[in-house]
Amino acid sequence: MTARDLLTWKSWFYQLTLPRLARLDPQRADHALAAIGRGLDALYWPRHQAIDHAVDRAAACLGLLNDSRSRRQFRHALAANAPRFLARDVLLESLDDSGALARVDFDGWHHVESAMDDGRGVLLVGAHFGAYLTALHALYRRGLPLRVQLQRPQHVSAFLRDRLDDRVGPQPQAELLLKRRMPPADAARALLNARAALRSGLAVATFGDVTWPGGRSVSWLGGHPYTLQSAWLDLAIAAGVPVVPMFAIHQPGGRYRVIFDPPRHVDPKRPEAAQAAFLARVEQIVRAYPHEALAYWTWPAYRPVVASSGEALLSKHAQAAA
Repeated sequence: MTARDLLTWKSWFYQLTLPRLARLDPQRADHALAAIGRGLDALYWPRHQAIDHAVDRAAACLGLLNDSRSRRQFRHALAANAPRFLARDVLLESLDDSGALARVDFDGWHHVESAMDDGRGVLLVGAHFGAYLTALHALYRRGLPLRVQLQRPQHVSAFLRDRLDDRVGPQPQAELLLKRRMPPADAARALLNARAALRSGLAVATFGDVTWPGGRSVSWLGGHPYTLQSAWLDLAIAAGVPVVPMFAIHQPGGRYRVIFDPPRHVDPKRPEAAQAAFLARVEQIVRAYPHEALAYWTWPAYRPVVASSGEALLSKHAQAAA
């Protein structure tokens, strides 16, 4: 670490704390992360304020937490879960495949298998919720023929970083990655690569809750207005593949649960219905596990905004690719 790094909490957390916690057994590492979260909430005023704002945001969006006891319980769980969320998939780093998969429960895996039985690909649509990056890590470990279309995440395990940056083979993974300000030609190329991967029988994982200026206007999280990128809808239509919603949560003792819903098909004449159904499912799972929705309560991107008109740039390119 450089002298400048010493001044940032991310360097302490990702370069010093997490590598040491990864050497512990899962239960002890999980307890340590929860203790860090609760300790920061109790002792570090900026973190305490951030958790306060997150509790207020969740209450406003969900119409829950209407009494002091429920708010107190929620903020306790949210503070403990914050370091787990920030740890991403790093705690699986030092494990072999069997050791990593032993810590992950797959619910509804047969939905993925049945969607791919006829040789077609499948579009796995997730959300920035819970252990979403650990889910991708686990899918690679399980041997699913997978490509991922997302903005390149930082502070992930070396295992996941190597997979995301892979440039080998047909439809190289690195050529599916997106950037918010990437040139239109590059965005179109990435979407064409994702379509080719699906049509060749691979699974492609993406996210259906990405906020995007000029995206599709929706009412979500308690009826608040958002504009969300909808290219995944056009991608499913263009490739003619089923969509399997996918969610991941942290479980006690350093375990994870990945949930796969039954396959759905996007009606080319009514893509907005498929998006509404997906977002309703996201809101359902957020209400069941509100302490797992740290991104929705803390990230600036998920503050409700006045919806803007027009389709997302990526959505336009996906439609053209069809």
